[in-house]
Amino acid sequence: MAMLQPLWFRFIRLGIFRSASETTVADLKNQTANANQRAQEDRLARVKIEERIAPRRLTIEQQASLSAFFKTFPGRTVRIASYELDVDGAMLGAQVLRAARDAGLSAEDRHMSQGALGGMIVGISVTGTDAAMVSAVISLFDAMALHPSPADPPPTGGASFGGQGVPFSAKIFIGLKPLAE
Repeated sequence: MAMLQPLWFRFIRLGIFRSASETTVADLKNQTANANQRAQEDRLARVKIEERIAPRRLTIEQQASLSAFFKTFPGRTVRIASYELDVDGAMLGAQVLRAARDAGLSAEDRHMSQGALGGMIVGISVTGTDAAMVSAVISLFDAMALHPSPADPPPTGGASFGGQGVPFSAKIFIGLKPLAE
């Protein structure tokens, strides 16, 4: 004698429950894929923001290149300055200073010594008495995406340690970091 099968068992055999569960699994996979896509987009957006606000630093290769570059200007003098309280500018200035000194140049350290007396410069100002060196520094800094300019920085004030009127072959003033649009 045949047993009566429960109704749900007949549905399983007919595939009614199976198609519903497969649909649920497909929906879950789709939702997971969408969530993963949104997470990836969020990560990329965060990386872009981090790149905009990351401090300016020279890579080891850039530091070596800068030092080798400075060696092509023996006997020249360089002054590196930045705004007081600008840690980013001070760190970049310290790297430039080290490269100049490693190349044997006479380099004066004035980073974190200048107070703004009005406007502030964004990027790096490169001026000096040696037009060829100034032009070459600007070209090299431009290749390193450091936003150099041959314009004088706005007037600054700060503690003076003498030597204000001393001519320098190149005066490198590290201004504020420009933020990309």
